[in-house]
Amino acid sequence: MVMIDLDELLTPPLQTQRFGDYFGGITSGRNINGYPKHDFIHVENHDANRRLPLHVLFAGRDISIPGVYRATHERNLLAIEFLVRGQAAFRQDGHSFIINENEIMIAQPLCETEWGTIPPGETEKVVVALSGSLLGEILTRLGLSNTHHMQLPRPAMILKKMEDICAALCAPERDSSAINAAAYELLISLSEEHEHADQPEALREAMAMIEERLHSSLKLEELVRQCGQSESSLRRIFNEHMGCSPIAYYLRRKIRFSQNLLCNANLSVKEISYNLGYRDPLYFSAQFKRATGMSPSEYREQHNSGLEEPTGPLKD
Repeated sequence: MVMIDLDELLTPPLQTQRFGDYFGGITSGRNINGYPKHDFIHVENHDANRRLPLHVLFAGRDISIPGVYRATHERNLLAIEFLVRGQAAFRQDGHSFIINENEIMIAQPLCETEWGTIPPGETEKVVVALSGSLLGEILTRLGLSNTHHMQLPRPAMILKKMEDICAALCAPERDSSAINAAAYELLISLSEEHEHADQPEALREAMAMIEERLHSSLKLEELVRQCGQSESSLRRIFNEHMGCSPIAYYLRRKIRFSQNLLCNANLSVKEISYNLGYRDPLYFSAQFKRATGMSPSEYREQHNSGLEEPTGPLKD
């Protein structure tokens, strides 16, 4: 077994280069043979976005090789970095980690960070960088403000959300409000991953399928087949860990997602209902009112002061 010396990997090279003052901080390090190779999409009008509670700064892919070194100092952004392949060394404010495939490193705002690729192969990451006037408050509320490294129960779900943000940034007609809402949904999902890391595998599989099907319909039989459980066993697992049935949890997630869109996306109620797979907007509105006690329009009017986490209990 090869021992990995993180201190050696993360020792600054004798020759380092200062790359510039980005987002209020300093980035330095060493490039080798044109690496790292970035394919990032940057959001324009950064100054105009400063007033937003949360917004995407850039997103995309990053490929690196052993010997490349990066250090950042007091950048005012949050970088969520999903390792698609390879192995990386990561240090943040004195905490050192080995990052493996399907794991995430989170470069926190205003922190000292260092990273490098662990030999022998390349690393490939998907990166989403966020900022905003309420970023610190949002991270604290979601329990992510002191998180540096995550082993994800449902990595495919998190990767898809990050790749969807990248794809949305590349769209010919970019919907900035929907992109920022998707970024907030990503943070919520990371918070849930952090909270539910010790859940049974069957429950994690069912919840991952539910997240994938928020924009369409889903039957209990499909969840049962996906998880390899009997219907009664799956109901028992959900009741023990989530306090409700599988389909009730699915409907709750749909309503929570619709609340996020109502608060943070410039979509009509009809567009949101179609986005969530409802054929009849009136039926969606009726389900929403039954769960929250108010219509979608009333909820939007009450929560239109800025991007925030949906609050209040939902009724089954």
